[in-house]
Amino acid sequence: MCLYADQLAWINSRPKDSKIPRRESLDYDMPNISYCEYIAGLALDFGLKAEWSELNAWNNLTGSDLNKFESKAVHLMGVTYQSKQNEYEGKDSPRPYLGKTRQDSNSIKSALRGR
Repeated sequence: MCLYADQLAWINSRPKDSKIPRRESLDYDMPNISYCEYIAGLALDFGLKAEWSELNAWNNLTGSDLNKFESKAVHLMGVTYQSKQNEYEGKDSPRPYLGKTRQDSNSIKSALRGR
């Protein structure tokens, strides 16, 4: 689940010197999360936020009735997404999940050099 949130953050962030998010200019794969796809759906419905109080309010307002595991998983996805979004925004970072596609070697070299 964290790798999925990490990849979402990467594709929704903008690389260095770009005005558009990566999802609009690159091909990418997402990790297979079929075993818990419903958790990702809940996290996306919630908005991938990291605040427990907002998760509790959302849970009450929507009547989602999340159990302890679901609440922790949705919260962890939000924390991961927010953290990684800040890390990737405005930087030429390598993608966290390669999947079946290949990243441009210049992009990887630039990220490793810290530019």
